[in-house]
Amino acid sequence: MIKIILPPVNPKLNAHNKGHWRSKSGPTKELRQLAQMLTLQQSNGQRWPAAVVSYCFFFRDKRRRDAANAIQATKPAIDGVVDAGLIPDDDWQHLHIFNVWCGVDRKQPRVELLFVPFDPAAIPEVPEAWQNTGGIDPMKILTGKKIQPRRSMLYGVHGVGKSTWAADAPSVLFMDLEDGLGDLDAAKTEHLKEWHEVMESLRWLYNEKHPFRTLAIDTVDWLEQMIHREVAIGSDVASIADIGYGKGFQQALKYWDEFLNALEYLRTGKGMTIVLLAHSQVVRFSDPETEGYDTYQPALHKLAAARLQEWCDEVFFASYKTFTVQEDLGFNNTRNRAVGGSERFIRTSKSAAVSAKNRLNLPEELPMSWSEYQKHWPEGAGDIKGIVVDGSSKIEAPADPDKEAAEVF
Repeated sequence: MIKIILPPVNPKLNAHNKGHWRSKSGPTKELRQLAQMLTLQQSNGQRWPAAVVSYCFFFRDKRRRDAANAIQATKPAIDGVVDAGLIPDDDWQHLHIFNVWCGVDRKQPRVELLFVPFDPAAIPEVPEAWQNTGGIDPMKILTGKKIQPRRSMLYGVHGVGKSTWAADAPSVLFMDLEDGLGDLDAAKTEHLKEWHEVMESLRWLYNEKHPFRTLAIDTVDWLEQMIHREVAIGSDVASIADIGYGKGFQQALKYWDEFLNALEYLRTGKGMTIVLLAHSQVVRFSDPETEGYDTYQPALHKLAAARLQEWCDEVFFASYKTFTVQEDLGFNNTRNRAVGGSERFIRTSKSAAVSAKNRLNLPEELPMSWSEYQKHWPEGAGDIKGIVVDGSSKIEAPADPDKEAAEVF
C-alpha cells in the first residue's frame, strides 16, 4: 500500500469555483508536483498495471461538504501519481475508486490518498439481486386515502403572531433560528446559528425518543441565510451573490432538498406535523395576460420559495384586516384613510395579492387560530401513530434505523 498525505482541499480547485483559469493554474501545478514527489518517495520505483484508490478527507469542522467536489479538487494529485509512473493512466481501466471517507480533524485538516495494486480476482461477483433478470416487478397500486401529518407554511407581515399561532399546535417543539422566542411559553431548541446544528437537531429528533408531535421551524428565511453562507464558503467567495449567473442559488437548492428530506422522514417515520414559519415580502409579478402587479410572497429567494411551497400541503398568508374610507377634504379634494388593522386573519387561497394554497378545500379566510385550521383536517391526521407517550414510542421501529437514518441524513 502507498499512502500520500496532502494539504486540505483547496477551494480554488472546487468544481463550483468558476474563477479565471489563471487563479487555478498555480494551485493545480503545486498539488500535482507535490503528489508526484510524495509518490516517488513512497513507491521506490514500483510500477503497477492498475491500482485501487481510497480517498480520506479530514476537514476542520462539521460543515456540510460535497464529497464529489472534494474528489474533483484532488484530480491534480491523481495526475501527479501518474506522472510518478505508479500507474500508466488514471482512466477507468487503470484506476478504480474503492472508498471515500470524510472526517473532522480540527488541528490537522488534510487529504490522504491510499493506493493498492488492483487485483481483478478480488472483485466480488455482482449480487444476484442487482443482475438484470429481464423481468419487471408488478406495479403496486394503492387505493383510498392515505392520512399523514400535515406540512404547512405560514408567512406574514412582521409581528402578526406567526409563532403564537404555531404555539397552539399539539406538543410543539420550535427550532429557534432567529432568537426571537424568548417570550413564548413553548418548548424550543437553543438558538441555532449554523447549518450543521440544524441538521444535527433533526437527526436527534429522528433517533431519540421524545414527546413532540409538531416541529415548527422559526423561521425558514433565517435558515436561508445559513444556507447561503455555506454555499459561499464552499465556493470561497464572500457572498452567494458573487457566484456568477445565479448559480449559487441553484447550489442552495441542494441544501433545501437535504433539509426537506429530513423533515419528510420525521413526518413519515415519527408522525410529526411540520410547520414552516416565514416573513413576507412584496414582489412585482409580471403577468403575461395582463399588466404587472405587486403580490405578497415568502421572504425567500424565488427558487427556494417555489421549492418549499411545492412541498407543503398548505401555504397560508397572515395579515391584519384593514379597510379604506374616503374623506372629504373640501374644495373637491378627497383622500383615502386606512382603518382597522387590529383583527388578524389567514388567507388560504391564491389571489392576485398573495401566494397561498391548501389541499383541504378551506374557506378563503380563516381566523388566526390553530384550532380553526386543525378542525378541517381529515379524520386521523391529528392522531398519527408514532407519537411518543410516557417515554416510549408507539412507532414500529425500522429493521435497521441507523441505516435508514444515514440514508436521509
